Amino acid sequence: MKIFIIDDECLIRDFIAEYFNIEGHTIITASSVKGAKAIIERETFDVAFVDFWMRDGRGTEIVRLIKTKRPAAKIIGMSGRDQGNSFCTAGADSFIRKPFDNEQILELIKETPQQRQGY
Repeated sequence: MKIFIIDDECLIRDFIAEYFNIEGHTIITASSVKGAKAIIERETFDVAFVDFWMRDGRGTEIVRLIKTKRPAAKIIGMSGRDQGNSFCTAGADSFIRKPFDNEQILELIKETPQQRQGY
């Protein structure tokens, strides 16, 4: 599985990337909205983890672009605050509140839309 991680916090981005890399997945990362947009235009991926607050924009902007350019990708919004409704409105499939652990993020990529627990 190819996983795209978009977060301007290096520690969060690296934590998720390292975990899924160990699990045998291919990882793509971006640290900004601008960088994410460029990658979305040229890469395909199965799952995207998208942070809400970034220095150059909001994750909801990225979610909308992914829904347009890569509609088959599963989108998981993440934030230290309760931004689930914003992500849901933008089109994300799931939301996870930071901090989280390995098992929580693994379960999210395994969930089908029918199993989703809502926001």
